[in-house]
Amino acid sequence: MACGGREARRRIVVVGHSNFRRHARPNSAVRESPFSRRRFLATLGAAAAQTWPGFVAAQGGAPITAPSGAPITRAIPSTGERLPAIGLGTWITFNVIPGTAAEAPLGQVLRTFFERGGAMVDSSPMYGFSEGVIGDLLKSTGRERLFSATKIWTVGKAIGRWQLERSRGLWGVPKFDLVHIHNMLDWRTHIETLKEMKATGAVRYIGITTSHGNGHDEMERALTSERFDFAQFTYNLSGASRNGCCRSPPSAGSRW
Repeated sequence: MACGGREARRRIVVVGHSNFRRHARPNSAVRESPFSRRRFLATLGAAAAQTWPGFVAAQGGAPITAPSGAPITRAIPSTGERLPAIGLGTWITFNVIPGTAAEAPLGQVLRTFFERGGAMVDSSPMYGFSEGVIGDLLKSTGRERLFSATKIWTVGKAIGRWQLERSRGLWGVPKFDLVHIHNMLDWRTHIETLKEMKATGAVRYIGITTSHGNGHDEMERALTSERFDFAQFTYNLSGASRNGCCRSPPSAGSRW
């Protein structure tokens, strides 16, 4: 959603500038529009509820309330195991040279994340130095609460296995809780590896991701042909009718 939100915000800015150029008189004072961001989002939500009621209802899911002070959790559909609803992503922000001064502030970020009840930390070989930085920081923060999630991002079975083992070494974990196939790269090859690993207990959950809207059709084919525990994809309400991103895969109700 974050990616789609950024795209939507970019569109709003363009429209705003276009309207200003079209309607503002030379040297006229610029007045703040009464149509605030909060009002816009409320209007957008109402419009979405009318246009895509099935999608909005699907987003509701099971209640995510929690006792005061406790983290909000959601159940993993395939097992019922509960995870805090908010995880920690490491793209860009954790991509610093390990062992340098830039790494130190991230230790406090990770420590606070765990202290507040967080668990899932997500990374990928695509994220530069991030996996090595995570491994360094876990030595001081501990990993008792950690739910480790990384990705395979390469082609070929042998290289995929090598990359995953390299990631495990960088993190310093005995095994990963979750491994995604990143952006569906060679997913038909890697799914066989991950199914084997899951069957032997070498990984607990398997998933698949796409950060490209034009990958939704292939994502649907993957989700309807294989049993993934997790799926990660971008969506944007403004593009729902174009790319079908808000349509649940056939028979998904029994899986997700």
